[in-house]
Amino acid sequence: MKITIFLIIVAVILIAAWYFENHRRDALAKAAQRIGLTLDPGQQRLPQFVDDADFYLFNQGQPLIQNMMRGGRIGDRILVFNYTFEATQGFEGRREIPSLTDEGVILTHMQTVVAFHEITPLPHFDLSPNDKSKRTLNTDFRTVAFDETPNFTQNYRLAAREEAKVRSLFNNDLLTHFANNPGWVVESRGDRVIFYQKDRRVDPELITEFIDQAHSLLDLLRSK
Repeated sequence: MKITIFLIIVAVILIAAWYFENHRRDALAKAAQRIGLTLDPGQQRLPQFVDDADFYLFNQGQPLIQNMMRGGRIGDRILVFNYTFEATQGFEGRREIPSLTDEGVILTHMQTVVAFHEITPLPHFDLSPNDKSKRTLNTDFRTVAFDETPNFTQNYRLAAREEAKVRSLFNNDLLTHFANNPGWVVESRGDRVIFYQKDRRVDPELITEFIDQAHSLLDLLRSK
């Protein structure tokens, strides 16, 4: 009897998950159509030219994404997709799937990513919330501190390959803007840059607003 109840519960959970994902996919298809993008539904491999950029995020799990929108928007080439990875609580992820023998609770992290490519190159940098979580970057990245702007430092941490270029980029106006808009992660790798918020998978009805916010941040970065 207990086994039967357990199987029924599992079946209900699976059916609910299937329904929710199909509903989300359909809603994303409508959103993509409204803003002139093409939706590639379901799971697929991360595009190679994005993987080759060596973004921190995509080294936290397997190079697999879901429901990718692609196309042109306001003169830029853009990709929008969901990226999911699993990691042991309190630790960073890795390309290998966490093992059941790993110590600690395994958590699932889902986020919506907006990626721009073929843009005028920006300096290589990594901007992330100052939440004290571990974030192991490439060995050629160094911390860039702005002690004179405590509001920015309170909300963000910044690392870069070429400190002088990034200091020039992050002037007072840009520092103030990010200080007033916490929670963003920006990873720049030359002509490719991604924007996301940790553990936030954006609802389809908010996806256009989220894309526009990321686009506005890109415009601020390249206007300097």
